[in-house]
Amino acid sequence: MTSRAFLALGAAALLTAAAAGSARAENAKLDVKPGLWEITYTGTSNGKIPLPPDVAANLTPEQRQRIEAAQQAQLDEMKKPHTAKMCLTPQQVAEGFRIGPGNQAGCKDSVMSSTPNAMHLREECTATSPPRTVDVSYQAPDRQTVMSTLHVVVGSGPQAMVMDRTMHGKWLAADCGDVKPTGPAQ
Repeated sequence: MTSRAFLALGAAALLTAAAAGSARAENAKLDVKPGLWEITYTGTSNGKIPLPPDVAANLTPEQRQRIEAAQQAQLDEMKKPHTAKMCLTPQQVAEGFRIGPGNQAGCKDSVMSSTPNAMHLREECTATSPPRTVDVSYQAPDRQTVMSTLHVVVGSGPQAMVMDRTMHGKWLAADCGDVKPTGPAQ
């Protein structure tokens, strides 16, 4: 997994998972309001991002050191609380939630459970290098509040990187103003 892909997974997973609808039948649906949302997320990370063996084999010690330093800076940044605004369209709410873009080779997306007020989604990528598992649970106690936990394991065994994130989202307004929708269903 590249540093950019890792950042997208870690920093934006809680934001874009809510906004990334698709027409697939297995998408889970939460009963939330479309419009402008404020999302606050925090988390922890342990370990380091495993490099695919073919990449690691071709790195000089200096390149490996630079990559590891950049990865550590990214992990440190992800541990800080962040707040962002996002726009969730009526179409995105209607199409449902999912973890990633879907149909990624070597990955399987599953809806473990789903009600209008709670859901648990899982993405398992066993044929990717490194393998990863992503679990996301959402709770929507009302249409204007969403809470979520994210658990990601990249790699396996003692070299695995584990990331846990929590998110709290609150609906601000029906009009998104200058905030543009995220994800494919815009």
